Amino acid sequence: MDGIKKIADKFDGQDREVVLKMLFEDAMTGGATLRSTAGSAVANGELEMPTQKRRGRPPGRKKNTDVVLKTAGRRGRPPKAQATAFGRPKTGRRGRPPKAEPIPTVKAAPSLNNVSDFLTRNGIAENTVLKLFAIGEESVMPVYESLGTDKKSQAQVRVMLLSCFAGAIATGQFIADLKAVREECKRFGVYDNNFPGNLSRQEETIKRVSKSQIELTAAGQDELANLLKSL
Repeated sequence: MDGIKKIADKFDGQDREVVLKMLFEDAMTGGATLRSTAGSAVANGELEMPTQKRRGRPPGRKKNTDVVLKTAGRRGRPPKAQATAFGRPKTGRRGRPPKAEPIPTVKAAPSLNNVSDFLTRNGIAENTVLKLFAIGEESVMPVYESLGTDKKSQAQVRVMLLSCFAGAIATGQFIADLKAVREECKRFGVYDNNFPGNLSRQEETIKRVSKSQIELTAAGQDELANLLKSL
């Protein structure tokens, strides 16, 4: 009897009464009545069999077929940008940008006009300069034969001063190329290993503007004027 009630409890309303009736009759006839009656009831729509619920996704639900765009690379990083038609910018060592190319400068023609203010301010005649330098159309050549001193360190400084003056005649700026200065010191036999240190000690009169050039300060120009008058 308990088994019959458990089976009937699975149905509701009129279905439950029909099932109970069939179960009692079946118990009396040994099962034949239940099979024939239940089949007829289901076929005639009088009895609706309970449906078993499926586990998992609800019916009719489909997998998400949307395409997921890849927006991250390894370890969550954004993907690398594709190289453009112009390529990637070049970099130097340690990611630094490459050094800019030097801008070429236009040199003025050698002329005493480039140093006329200096000569006038210091009371130096043009003939004094022409005794020391030969001024051509494209170059200025030293023609002095003495530096007026026997001390190497002092002679080196005087070569620096005179070389910067030659640069002023050529360009209007009191600058000189260090390589040319060294060669001029060698010509007079005064170049030695003390040259770099001697140059460093002349900060008040001669400053190093780059690895290859030096320039006279205002004090250096005053010292140059005194040197020109003494040679």
